[in-house]
Amino acid sequence: MFDRRGNRSEKVKTVDSTLHCIAVTKEDLDSFRSKSVLLLTTDEIQNYQVNFAGQQQQGELLFYVFDVSPVAALPGKQYFEGRIWVDSRDFPIVKSRGTVVTKREKKRKGQDNILPAVTTWREQIDGRYWFPTYSRANDVLHFSTGDVQIDEVIKLTNYKAIAQSK
Repeated sequence: MFDRRGNRSEKVKTVDSTLHCIAVTKEDLDSFRSKSVLLLTTDEIQNYQVNFAGQQQQGELLFYVFDVSPVAALPGKQYFEGRIWVDSRDFPIVKSRGTVVTKREKKRKGQDNILPAVTTWREQIDGRYWFPTYSRANDVLHFSTGDVQIDEVIKLTNYKAIAQSK
């Protein structure tokens, strides 16, 4: 959540971890907080190549589908790379599937940091804005020490408007 000054805070409701042979890093957490939910703002769009991939019908809804990739990755920054589905009526991003990419920095032996592909769905919360409500990564990560199957789920709930300070 964000307070009136725009400071971010988090409240973890439940943690059900079955991790045995991998560790969750700061980069993993940062990717789920930001790029896995695809917070593409007008300030960031110039950093991306966006290509129209076609249209897709799902039930009564028609989506425009776009492939998104960073133009150039800067060291220390994370970028989304994947596909987005945009509602053809009002143009919100309804679904995204992709991964976080970073500029490759030299790593020490045995320190792989591989991020999974994440699918995120959004819902219209207040009759006007669309927010991410469910993200899932179900992927096989190919580490130098062997493959690891992961299944991560993040549910975002209880969105509430905050009063703007004047």
